[in-house]
Amino acid sequence: GEATLIQFENDGAAEHDFVVKTPDGKADWIHLHAEVNAAVAATFRIDERGKYRVICSVPGHKEAGMVGELVVQ
Repeated sequence: GEATLIQFENDGAAEHDFVVKTPDGKADWIHLHAEVNAAVAATFRIDERGKYRVICSVPGHKEAGMVGELVVQ
């Protein structure tokens, strides 16, 4: 339940984003978008412990393996 700062830096050659899906996978809970050589940050609060899917939703990026997991303890 604590506020958490998420900083997302993109030093790649293409735009990227950092998307945490809701537990049902139907919507974005967190969505940070960074153009090439840019950084963004925002503070979020997730009240439920668990593991949440993280993807890059730029077309083709998730399919190329840009996925991960956010663990809230």
